[in-house]
Order: sequence, then structure tokens, then C-alpha cells
Amino acid sequence: MVKKLLFYSLLVLVSAVLAGCILSGKVTTSSGESLEGVSMVLNGNANLSGAIDLTTSTGSSGEYEFEVPDEFGSYTITPSLYNFKFNPESWSGESNAGNTAQKAEGIDFTATKQYRIWEDGNETGHSVQQTTDGGYIIAGETTRGTGYWSALLIKTDAAGNEEWNKTFGWEDESFTMVYSVQQTTDGGFILAGNTHLYGDPSDLLVIKTDAAGNEEWHMTYGEWRDYDGAYSIQQTTDGGYIVAGYTVPYQERNDVLLLKIGATGNYEWKRTFGGFGYDRAYSVQQTADGGYIVAGGTESFSVLKDFWVIKTGPTGNEEWNKTYGGNGHDEARSIQQTTDGGYIIAGMTRSYGEVSDTDFWVIKTDAAGNEEWDKVFGGSNFDNAYSVQQTTDGGYIVAGATDSYDTGNHDAWLIKTDTAGNEEWQKVFGDSTSYDKAYSVQQTTDGGYIMTGATKLTINHVWLVKTDADGNHIPFP
Repeated sequence: MVKKLLFYSLLVLVSAVLAGCILSGKVTTSSGESLEGVSMVLNGNANLSGAIDLTTSTGSSGEYEFEVPDEFGSYTITPSLYNFKFNPESWSGESNAGNTAQKAEGIDFTATKQYRIWEDGNETGHSVQQTTDGGYIIAGETTRGTGYWSALLIKTDAAGNEEWNKTFGWEDESFTMVYSVQQTTDGGFILAGNTHLYGDPSDLLVIKTDAAGNEEWHMTYGEWRDYDGAYSIQQTTDGGYIVAGYTVPYQERNDVLLLKIGATGNYEWKRTFGGFGYDRAYSVQQTADGGYIVAGGTESFSVLKDFWVIKTGPTGNEEWNKTYGGNGHDEARSIQQTTDGGYIIAGMTRSYGEVSDTDFWVIKTDAAGNEEWDKVFGGSNFDNAYSVQQTTDGGYIVAGATDSYDTGNHDAWLIKTDTAGNEEWQKVFGDSTSYDKAYSVQQTTDGGYIMTGATKLTINHVWLVKTDADGNHIPFP
């Protein structure tokens, strides 16, 4: 008997001949389409010959078949396919007396897509935001069709179904990447990153689109022979934009770059901050007083590298700066002003925790940048935090990647804390056959969370993950 399945559900019907020699079945979608490439594993025992372990996969018709001995006894059949979750995870049966297999009728495996994955090229999602219509906007890069990098913008509905995608690149043999996206007050989108021709220095890039992703304008910023790029952009209260990233003057040091532009991309001012080392900004936000808060890393004012936070006034003039770190490599990747006027910062540390490799590091400061508390999360391997946000309950959500608590390779890692940074729960997302990272997280209007990043089997693919308020994965329909 076949049960009614959800959209994209899979039906696995296992049937057995009474002679006990064949177990066969078919995998289809709820729309009746055959599904190829589902791995089917049979573990069992034969009454005379002992344990049996068989593996096959569905063909183009969605069918599979196991040949088993006549004296076949108990058995378990387990289907698996990357990015699908099966319920039940496996099905068990036993042969009847007289060495005949039990007839298996209506044995259903329902499966739903765990994550939304785009597989059109080598690509990564760096930034995600929920849009005013309840859907999501994702920004990153792709090699679709050219072999060179193009900026990628994907719009989905609330269920993660793609509504449209756009790529941006203006020259042959060019490399164009974006790391930050925000929906603007007119319903369109603003993106920031960098672009350059093969072998040439890069320019900082800002792209403005309409609500359908069509380009309205783009601007590049940079001096001849300098390397410039952006990691973060935000629309400001005057309708313009604040951009943070880096600048590398010709044969000189790497400095933090803070750039203010108008509503149509016109240059207003820029500020650079740094010393004689490698200094870079990854995150910027306009603060309640009209100024800006910037976070990144500095080698110029540290032992190796420290978190670096810079507070400026409305015209970019420095009001204060703070470094946080120890004797190892520490770098901030995300900052947000909190409801009490202070700041929450997240990144990675090799100074604290398991110093043999990096750990998540989260720091809470007051409005003047004085540390109130810090928390380290991680194990004996690589653990990096890339994104943090204050949640509606006053706590914090942190996203990144873990190699300490993964299923075999790097996995995405999501940690929820209370207002004091104490862990409330943590979740790992990924598969033992893939490398998975989350680069951006945001709380959604339903109280859950949306994450984007990359999942890699042989090449990177854009990855979108939706959870409920407790971090439980919500499969996409």
C-alpha cells in the first residue's frame, strides 16, 4: 500500500519473490518520476552461510534488485542519497519458515531534501538575508559557463525555491566576487566585493540592482596598481552606503578601508586604518549615533594577529579602536551593535581554547569597546566563526564551520547562546562525504534561522539551510 508523500518525497517499494532469491524495488518521486543513483544497502544473515552485506543503486528507471541466498534470514534495507533524509531510516524484515523470504508489501521510505543546493558551477554563498516578502537573497560567486568567477545573486521564496538568479561580470577572463548583500529601502539589492582581470590588481566593486535583480548601476573604486576589495556593505540612514574591506597600495602594506558612497554610488569619502602589517576589515555597521563600527584583524598592532574593532564618527574619523587577542592568530569576522549600545563580535582564535588549531571566539563589549565577557567554543581541530547576530530574546546566534564535531569532514556549525554567552544549544549540519561551511546566518521572522555557505563533494555548491528556533533542521519541500 502506497502512502501519500510530500512534494519531493521519495517512495521506495520493496517486493520479494517467495523463493527468497530476489529483493527488488523502485525509487520514485511523489510526481511519479524515477530517481537514479539512490544507494541501497542490504545487511542480513543467511541461515547457512552467515552475514550478508550487499550494495546496489537505482538505475535510470529508479529500480534496484538484490539477489540473496535461498536460506536467507533476517535483513535490513537502508536507502541513502546525499542531501536527502529518509524516514524511516531503514526497514527490517525476516524470512518465513521454509527458507522463503517474507513478502514485503508497501514498505515506504519517505525522504525530503535537507538543504537547498545549487549545482550549476563551482560556487559559494557568502551572505544571506531574509527579504520583505519572506523569501531570501543570497550573494556569492560562480564559475557558471565561463571558468572565470562571476558575482552571483540568487532570490528564493520562503520555501527556498529559486525565483531567479543573476550573474555579474563585465570582461572576458575577469574575476568578480561579492561577499555581502542587503535589501535596500526601494526593494532592490546592494552588493559589494571586488573585480579584476586575470593578472591585474583588483578594484572594490559595488552593484545596485532592482527588486528583480536587474543591474541599475555598478561602480568600481581603487587606484591604479592598488589592490582593493570589500567584504561588507550596509545602506545608511541618508540613503547612501557604507563599505568596509581592504586596500593594498602598490608595494605597500595592507590597510583597513572604510568607504562612504551616495545613493547612486558617487564617492563621498574614504578612510584607511593600519600600520606596517596585514590589516583587514570584514564587517561594518552604522551605529545608533550615526557613526560606524568596523571589525577585522590586525597584524600591525598585535603579537601575530588580533581582533581589531574601530569606532568612527559619521564622517569616518576615528573615535576609538580596540584590539583583543593573545599570542596566537586571532581575527574578527562579524560585528553587530547590541540593544544595550555595546557590541557583539565573533571570529576565530588560536590564542585561547585548543590553541593547536582555531576555535570560535565571541566577545561582548560595552559602548566604548571595553570587554564585558568572552566565550570560546571548539575542540581539538579547526573551528571558525564567520557570522554573529543578536537574537530577539537578547541572546546570540553564531555560525561557522567545525572540524572538531563534524561527521567526517568540515561541517557547518550553529551555536545559540544566552545573553551572557553561555551555550544553550549547538547543531552540526553536513554529511560525511562533503565539506560544509556556513558563512552567514540571520534570524528569520518565524524565530528560526537561515544560513548560507558552501557544500563540497568535488566542487563547491551554494548551500541554503533553514532551521526552527531550536536549531532543528527544516527540510525543504
